Amino acid sequence: MRRTIGSKKLVRSFLNMAAAAHGGPVRASAGDVRSRPVSPVTGELRRLVEQPTAAGKLGLPPHATVDQVRSEASEKRSWAHTQAPSTMIAAEDATLVVLIRTYGMLAA
Repeated sequence: MRRTIGSKKLVRSFLNMAAAAHGGPVRASAGDVRSRPVSPVTGELRRLVEQPTAAGKLGLPPHATVDQVRSEASEKRSWAHTQAPSTMIAAEDATLVVLIRTYGMLAA
């Protein structure tokens, strides 16, 4: 079974979650994240949005098995939990929430 997350749905989810986390619209959050190219979450979010398959979203080859996808998603979710939100800008905090939730869905 192949589960994909459409990029429009992911971006919409990101914006909704960011707004909820900060009590209102998050202004210029995408620009804030882009302005920090060394941000540890930028590459992860970009891959989730740009890749059409679950394996691709996790940086795995297209022929990856379901178990490999679940394992990698679980590892990436653990990584996201270890990031220090207090040292990040608000957009990165919101992005971490999206990454954790998305990796959780891919690991299920």
